[in-house]
Amino acid sequence: MDFLQAFLPLLGLLAAGGAIGWLAWRHGRTKKTKGLPTDPLCGLFVNKDDKI
Repeated sequence: MDFLQAFLPLLGLLAAGGAIGWLAWRHGRTKKTKGLPTDPLCGLFVNKDDKI
């Protein structure tokens, strides 16, 4: 067994882990849905025309 044969499984695992990480990151970014606007301090719903 030479160096290349020993290194290929490790390289494949790193590539698979990177691909899964990239897919999870991309999925997390694209699946954000626009919900009702809320106040970050108290969590109550706010309207665009409300003035604080």
